[in-house]
Amino acid sequence: MKSRILFAVVLLNKTDDPAVNWDEIRHNELKDELRLPYLKKLGCMSMKDLIFMPCSALSSTGQRDPISRSICP
Repeated sequence: MKSRILFAVVLLNKTDDPAVNWDEIRHNELKDELRLPYLKKLGCMSMKDLIFMPCSALSSTGQRDPISRSICP
């Protein structure tokens, strides 16, 4: 029997970088880049199986607590 991943949470690190600055357009670009070639190989076939979360490992923003709307609209 082949295993299948039912759900996955993908943390997009370094979204606090000045080049990105929590930008939603860049966030969506990264989602599309990761979803197609890599995550389908894991068995995540639909976007409803995946949750993409922006975060900053340096400041731990978005890792434990939700990101404030004032930081990441």
